[in-house]
Parts: sequence; C-alpha cells; structure tokens
Amino acid sequence: MRDLEARGRSPVRARHAMVATPNPLATQAAIAMLARGGRTRILAFNGSGRAPAAADAVQARGWQAMPATGPRAVTVPGVVEAWARLAVAHGTRGLDELLQPAIDYAEHGYPVGDVIAAQ
Repeated sequence: MRDLEARGRSPVRARHAMVATPNPLATQAAIAMLARGGRTRILAFNGSGRAPAAADAVQARGWQAMPATGPRAVTVPGVVEAWARLAVAHGTRGLDELLQPAIDYAEHGYPVGDVIAAQ
C-alpha cells in the first residue's frame, strides 16, 4: 500500500476495462468510448514517430539540448497518424467521432488542474 500522505496516485483496479492516460479528461473520454462499445483487449502502439529534420527545435533555436520542463519539452510528431492507423486497423468509429471530446474542449475550453496551471 502506498503512503497516503505522499503526493501521487493510487493504483486503480477494474473488472472489465482499464484506461491509462496522462490527463483526467482524456481518461474520461476513453472510458465513455468503452461504455459505448469500445474494445477492451490489450493493444500497445508506439505513436511517437520521428520528427523531420526541418522540425528540429533544438538546432533551430540554437539550444544545446531539449528543455526538460515547460511546453517546449513535449513533442509527439507521429501521434495523430497513430490515432488514424489505430482507428482504421482496430476501430469501429471514425476519427471525427473519436476526437469529438477533444474538439469540444478546443472549441469551448477545458478545466486545468493545479499542476498544469502552475507550469
């Protein structure tokens, strides 16, 4: 059992499905999709991809290394293609429906947690 006084997350256990994302809103959207008939078998897919040479933020800005924190530290150039490939190969719904929660947040805003707000 983890120290309940320490910061961190408790382990989650479920009987029928599991969703793991770095964002509670993404987790909520994934759980809703599973409730509407999404699949629950385990599938792993690395969608990080490679950035083209022209997109090298380190060299373009004259940095010695990619920053370890802040918005410039995050880059996932292949993730959208990964979503499209997964939807075609394993899904039953189109990207328009799968991305609707994200589209709604982009158009109408979303709550920001304390950690993200502080960063």
